[in-house]
Amino acid sequence: MARSAPRSNKRVKLVAGSLARIVALAVLVVATGAIAGVAVGYPLRTLDLGGSKAIALDQEALAGTIDAELALVTKADLPNSFVADDSFVAGVALVGTSYCGQTTKPEGQVGDHLAHIFADKQNNSYVMTEVVRVRRTQDAGKYIRDVARDLDGCKGRTFYKVEGEVRTKVEIRDDRGDPPVVDYVSRTLRPVDGGTVQVVTYFQVGNTIVALQYIGPANPPKTLLSKAEMEILYRVAPKQLTRRVKVAGAKPLPDETATTTTTIPDAVEPSPTSSPPPPPSEAPDPTFETPATTRAPR
Repeated sequence: MARSAPRSNKRVKLVAGSLARIVALAVLVVATGAIAGVAVGYPLRTLDLGGSKAIALDQEALAGTIDAELALVTKADLPNSFVADDSFVAGVALVGTSYCGQTTKPEGQVGDHLAHIFADKQNNSYVMTEVVRVRRTQDAGKYIRDVARDLDGCKGRTFYKVEGEVRTKVEIRDDRGDPPVVDYVSRTLRPVDGGTVQVVTYFQVGNTIVALQYIGPANPPKTLLSKAEMEILYRVAPKQLTRRVKVAGAKPLPDETATTTTTIPDAVEPSPTSSPPPPPSEAPDPTFETPATTRAPR
């Protein structure tokens, strides 16, 4: 019996040593994993993956504060070659236009739409602008999403546009680059066999839908619509957007026009469309037929 005590003590020491090694190994594994997680996670969190820089507007805060006139493109937003020309403004209906056989209309529209047209007759092109107000911000956001669905839902990203007896195959291109704001969609509608190009843009500001369209030759200036879009956003959401600071010595882009500071009036009801002065008589007539409407038939 005296000899069994040392053996028991030895067995206890062996078991205790094994447990200690197991605990130490577990601690080492956990510590190594934590260090690896920090080492990998830190650079991933700080790495700029080049995502979209679109600004998410506080749409609820903007609801009911927008003067519809300020959401229209102005002469100062465009190159000097464009002049006001509302000769066929009655046919402008960008909000509610059909794409790929689908006609989407906004829900809860309030009042009449406002629209203006600007013509660059030297380059045979037009910029159209329209504003529609709806009752709720949700209705405006849904309309933007529905238009994006219609444009992107075309099989093969093509559809046929019919004007009179002319049937034209049109390709839909998503080539406008990063959007300025989140609730936004813009596409280029380019005839497959060449011809007049359309660039359409829709975005939401509060409970207001803003629509722009370029009609003219292919490859318009890259800043033509993007500058007009940003100028509108600066006017209607000045507390949520700030202008980019210009670098000293930087040269302005070609055709860049000076912008004016506009004070938003208290009234928010739509104003009647005024008649602009006629375009200069010396400007040559456009070579393509002036569109009677901007709706794309089914």
